[in-house]
Amino acid sequence: MIFKDINQLSEYIGGIQNVMHFETFKPFVSEAEEFFVKDSIGKDLLDTLSDFVTENDVNLGAATDKEKEAIHLLRMSVAGYVDFVGSYRLVLTTGDGGKTMFTPPNSTAPTKWATLGGMEAALSRGDTAMERLLVYLESNADDFDSWTESDFYTILKGCYVRTATKLTEAFPFAKNSRRLFLGLSDGLKKAQGSYLNSIIGADFNKLMITRILADDLSEAETELLDKIATVVSLKAVADSVPYLNINEHWRLVSQFDGYGNQAVLPESRRNEISLQVEGALELAKNELTKYLQDTASAEVFPEYFNSSLYESRAESGTSSRFVNKKERKYAVL
Repeated sequence: MIFKDINQLSEYIGGIQNVMHFETFKPFVSEAEEFFVKDSIGKDLLDTLSDFVTENDVNLGAATDKEKEAIHLLRMSVAGYVDFVGSYRLVLTTGDGGKTMFTPPNSTAPTKWATLGGMEAALSRGDTAMERLLVYLESNADDFDSWTESDFYTILKGCYVRTATKLTEAFPFAKNSRRLFLGLSDGLKKAQGSYLNSIIGADFNKLMITRILADDLSEAETELLDKIATVVSLKAVADSVPYLNINEHWRLVSQFDGYGNQAVLPESRRNEISLQVEGALELAKNELTKYLQDTASAEVFPEYFNSSLYESRAESGTSSRFVNKKERKYAVL
């Protein structure tokens, strides 16, 4: 665990006015790491950072400065989640007599709105700190091997849309959210498969994937990869929107806090968003196709230029509709 004693935990929860015992909070720390942290950064990185933590932080000096910063952000996030998952169970004590409310002399139990408001604020603190941690990890990826080699690495290897920043370029409402990006990662991988193959061809698609990490991209390749990334991003969002609960925090499940209900968006609203994204996708797909048809030659993108896909589109460039001449009478049904 990223906290090994009560002093470490109380330093990050803050506002402590009374005695705290670590055995009381230990289950909440375990739950916070299991329910929230492992899904975001993975068990491997959590274990790596936790290995530096001992009681009174006597072993923290063995960590590098960047690892210490990651531990700081991780502790900030876990503390928020601990506050969230433990709030109700600290208001209601549990014993042989069942659930009772603990009210020491000269004190009163918190009201419902104070408890629920505190839980919502605690969850928000945890989410915000976790987002900061993911941004920090991306910026210093070379220093965290246990993260980059895991399935929770937020930079998708071998993908046109590798980061939340790239996703936001095509879909600004993503707001650079790493957690939303992770939620769409499977859709992004799927979109660059058979769907993209139908637009640029399977062989040319494989070739361009190998060029993603190249340091010597030509100007034409750079522009092409940007257009492909836009298509892949919008396709993933359009396919995923019907299954997402869209609100300002991009949370994926509805919530009821005892006073107000943050319900899943109605089907009509989800369909409206999906249709708007699909409209943008169609424009992006046409722009990509036009760019390839106009740019490809024996020297530029020769693999696409010599493909049957290019030839068939070139041949169909002339409209197949009847020429609108005054000599030609319109058919009347």
